[in-house]
Amino acid sequence: MTHSPLLYLKKTISWLIQHWLIIFISSLVFLLILSAILRTLTPPTPPSHHSNAWNFIVPGISSVADVTKQLGQPSGVTKNNYYTTLQYSSDFPTIPTQVGINKSGVVIFIKERLVYDKNHTLEQYINQFNQPELSLFVSDTSIAAKAYVFLDEGLVVIAHTQDNTVEQKWYFSPTNQQSFLQSWENELSQNQPGPEKFLAN
Repeated sequence: MTHSPLLYLKKTISWLIQHWLIIFISSLVFLLILSAILRTLTPPTPPSHHSNAWNFIVPGISSVADVTKQLGQPSGVTKNNYYTTLQYSSDFPTIPTQVGINKSGVVIFIKERLVYDKNHTLEQYINQFNQPELSLFVSDTSIAAKAYVFLDEGLVVIAHTQDNTVEQKWYFSPTNQQSFLQSWENELSQNQPGPEKFLAN
């Protein structure tokens, strides 16, 4: 005896109605398991996507172990009462990149010195991030360069005032203006240093 398609459809619909709760719960569990599997298979966003990343190292996120894993042992180490500075070779032959580590072993800043490149200018960063929130003088460089601070990006771009070519990039954890100025008051200032400072150097 053969069943008609219509009778089969009615039986199927009847069975689905009787068991809808079990089907719903089973489907939900399946979707949750599938979602968890997909999350484990999807790689996290690499640190290089951060505006303040240098060689996959991000201030406020990366640890000293991350630094040595990524870059190896530093060429030099200096310490003060607040943090330790690790030195690594940079594109600039005589001045290494500095990586600051706090007492908890977390990266708090990176200072990168760059070689002159007429095509690497401040405008590139303004086009990407809009105007910097701060324009400051740098205590350890001449008045021919200024520091342009992008607070939300965790980035300081130090550029020549004449042609805006970039000579340094500093990376930090994004913060507000007051906290930034307090943290960097010994190196960056809103006031232009007097000529005696440069004559003494």
